[in-house]
Amino acid sequence: MIPPFTVPKRRSAHRTIVPSSYLYTMIRAVVFDLDNTLVDFMAMKRQAVDAAIGAMMDAGLQLTFDQVKEHIDSIYAELGIEYQKVFDMLLENVLGYVDPRIISAGIIAYRRAREAALKPYPHVTATLMQLNRKGLRLGILSDAPTREAWLRLCFINYHHFLMKWSRLMTPENANPTLRRSGLS
Repeated sequence: MIPPFTVPKRRSAHRTIVPSSYLYTMIRAVVFDLDNTLVDFMAMKRQAVDAAIGAMMDAGLQLTFDQVKEHIDSIYAELGIEYQKVFDMLLENVLGYVDPRIISAGIIAYRRAREAALKPYPHVTATLMQLNRKGLRLGILSDAPTREAWLRLCFINYHHFLMKWSRLMTPENANPTLRRSGLS
């Protein structure tokens, strides 16, 4: 809870304590980043990629775990952490073609591990519920692709905090003011 603050009285050196409920009338909205603020995105990504690498090796990929990990990391460094065709590019570069058995094993293992690892940070749900009860509008500003961000929100059941009060803002749909301010 936000502590109360003090304001000076007229013609007096004494200060008056303003109730904390007064603060909530001044603050109307709170905007959060999604990845690595509400959920531990990097831990989820690491676990999902590691599971995919193991599954692709089990399906016949003839590289060591470290070789595959290094190759995937270089693809993410070049094209971004949200790049959706990383396993296709890996197999194209390593094998010269996309082996459907290997890529299918990798994608399924990635999805299963992603869902198992996608959890909000401790106390995030309670905090959002408390802010919601106080009548504050809640928003998410994310640099993730819109579809992926909404999938994460729905999977952790946070979409209901946003449906009535705000919309997910991404670089694709952020308003010009946010773009100019560098917040998007």
